[in-house]
Amino acid sequence: MARVTIPTVAAGCLLAGTLMSADSAATHFRHQGNEQEYNLRLDQALSSYRQAVAADPEAPASHRAVAGTYLMRIAFRRGVVTGDDFLAADVKADSINVPKPPADLALGFRQSAEQALRLAEEQVQAHPESADAHFQLGSTIGLLASYSATVEGQVFAAFKYARRAYKANARALELDPQRKDAGLIVGAYQYIISNRSLPVRFLARMGGLGADKQTGIALIEAAARYPGENQTDAQMLLAMIYNKEQRYDEALKLLVDLQARYPDNRLLWLEAGATALRAGAFAEAKRHLDAGLAKLATAPPPHVFGEEALWHYKRGAALVGLKRDAEAATELKAALAAEGRHWVHARVHTELGKLADATGNRNGASQEYRLAVNLAKTANDAIGLSEAEDLLNTPYRR
Repeated sequence: MARVTIPTVAAGCLLAGTLMSADSAATHFRHQGNEQEYNLRLDQALSSYRQAVAADPEAPASHRAVAGTYLMRIAFRRGVVTGDDFLAADVKADSINVPKPPADLALGFRQSAEQALRLAEEQVQAHPESADAHFQLGSTIGLLASYSATVEGQVFAAFKYARRAYKANARALELDPQRKDAGLIVGAYQYIISNRSLPVRFLARMGGLGADKQTGIALIEAAARYPGENQTDAQMLLAMIYNKEQRYDEALKLLVDLQARYPDNRLLWLEAGATALRAGAFAEAKRHLDAGLAKLATAPPPHVFGEEALWHYKRGAALVGLKRDAEAATELKAALAAEGRHWVHARVHTELGKLADATGNRNGASQEYRLAVNLAKTANDAIGLSEAEDLLNTPYRR
């Protein structure tokens, strides 16, 4: 979730023929980097963020943006970049086993994130009544929380970071209620915690974190309307939350708006297709997925690990829903043939089981569902596991 982005270049920059201050130059390069990053041009984004750092080395937002780009590159390597990961997240342990990130990317993240944290802490000490200083601190700690949980698998450590991020952003809102961008992290943690068990919610409240779902959503909606640097982050998170709440029309509207703004970000078409699938709008899902696959065919690197399998799985599922069985089987077999994550292959077997059930081949269907169950367990995919187990007991019916 919460990243914020950064760049590096020389200090004496000209914009519209006027010499820019260090602060305005850094802001310009960050905005440029944001456009590049959200269009999946990660190398260009990193260069722009580094230009922002060079323009104003004291701005924590620029160092944080650099760190966020390294986090995005790690996520691409692991294939953990879709709404499915958000929707399936239900971690109950204090830590989880995850592969180590590439050393160069981990070092790049740490150096920039720690510099951002140092600068943000200094700003709060120097200006304790500044809403922006608390916002910069909370956003940086929030990024560290995301890294700790998703990259290092340190769930308990991430919770400690999250508590600090929440308090810093809550303080920013208290100092300046118009800083709706500070509500993104506050709202995100309120929403996430509201979906956890009663003991977790109790411990969170003891630690100073709120746990009200509707308040959390309202704060994120306000951040999504506010023209801050994290507005796109807020809109993307809101689309995932609307999916979780089964508010699919609202999620699709957000995603279509983002497609118009970031036409090179094929993953927005993947998310729109996945959202339409969950809504049972199979023709609309196929339309988004077809357009996204065309973008994938000409997309420069980096690609997401297992991306080809994921696209074929989603398109195959849409074709199953449309009763275009021969085309669906071709897509699903292509998904199995491609390198992919276990949960993707598990759900492919579920879709193949549906095709077998549709022809009255219950034995073949049951075999596919059992394969899906085993892979879903390996992947800790509770959603896929539940569907496959249900279909083992009750045959698929159109």
